[in-house]
Amino acid sequence: MLEIKNISLKAGETSLIDQPIICSENAGQTIVFFGRNGTGKTTLLKTIAGHVLNTSGEITAFKNSLKDTSISAWSKTCTYISSKEFMQQSISTHEYLLSARLGYTGGLGLYSKNDYAIVDEWVEKVKLTHLLKKNYPLLSDGEKQLVTIARAFIYQSPLILLDEPTSNLDIPNKKTITELLHSLSKSENKLIIYTTHDYFTSKSLCERAWFINNQNQFISGKFSDLKNFIEKDFGIDN
Repeated sequence: MLEIKNISLKAGETSLIDQPIICSENAGQTIVFFGRNGTGKTTLLKTIAGHVLNTSGEITAFKNSLKDTSISAWSKTCTYISSKEFMQQSISTHEYLLSARLGYTGGLGLYSKNDYAIVDEWVEKVKLTHLLKKNYPLLSDGEKQLVTIARAFIYQSPLILLDEPTSNLDIPNKKTITELLHSLSKSENKLIIYTTHDYFTSKSLCERAWFINNQNQFISGKFSDLKNFIEKDFGIDN
């Protein structure tokens, strides 16, 4: 379970939301995080991941408190994948996937049989075998997103945060990635939270949602309860 208690969001000295955030979410589900540009979606994900210091409130994930946990230990509880995660250096797809296990090597960089087995498992699940020997930076955007999602699961953390995982993808790839996330959260009993501007692709699968509206209010709950508020805020005509 993820519990957020009285967390405030700021950009410098400017408050991004009017009231501190309070919410809790369980494993085995995908939370779709909606909101306009600049409302604080990425800031909240980075705050949960421990990448942005927040002195107010408390964040607890799967019985671990962010304030009482080192960043290296927290990374085994919470994996954050940026929308700009893609590496530019020349590296094979297999090497890129395997690098997600570095935190389990004790700093020696020596991978175990278990590390290789975990990578193989996710290569099979996401169907990436044909990409393993290819230079990762040269893959298509859709292929990179699939690899990045597999890599997020290779970390083996119970909480996965993804910032716009379907950005810059065509419609078929948006659908593939979105369906994969919602399916894996249930089959792997993970809590997945992802931001998106692609409302129409996500809404058919969305059971729970987070939303920062244009009045700087954070709202969470069942998508069926929030749907009308979101569409009104986005100016979507039913």
